[in-house]
Amino acid sequence: MSTTTRSSSTARYLLRALLLAVLVSAALAWPAHAWQAEAGLAALGAAAGVCLLGAAFARVAAGAIGGLDPSPESAALAVQAGIGARLFLTLAIAVPVLVLEPFPRIPFAVFLGVHYLAQLGLEVFVSVRELSQNHGPTGRPARASQPEGGPPTGSLATNSEDAEADSAEGRADNR
Repeated sequence: MSTTTRSSSTARYLLRALLLAVLVSAALAWPAHAWQAEAGLAALGAAAGVCLLGAAFARVAAGAIGGLDPSPESAALAVQAGIGARLFLTLAIAVPVLVLEPFPRIPFAVFLGVHYLAQLGLEVFVSVRELSQNHGPTGRPARASQPEGGPPTGSLATNSEDAEADSAEGRADNR
């Protein structure tokens, strides 16, 4: 698929991530205010921002990695790499915030965890849906690698004689 389709897929994902962050923040606004007043709301907003930044980075990283090879294995690897990249970016931002303490530590860490899990759920849901539709995070169909005139790569049988022999051995074992 074209770059336009890939970027519109990324834009849709980021819009969903933003909507999810707003919904989670709205659900946590009253507890945040009751727990730490204005500082709790600031910690909630900062946690949402850190997780959104991580989600955006993960999606871009997954698209870049998945664009290198259109195979289904590469698409799955790109999703995993994106999730890992999001974890490390989120930690790279959260640790200095926790050390420097511009927000109360415990509320920030709790809200960061809730937002992170919500964004992780969204990312896994979207990625599984894309992979099951035989599309990776690159927005284009993934093709299985298959040698010319042979079985797909990863097959146990390399030719029809081996397949027949394996089949015959299996029947003999079952008797």
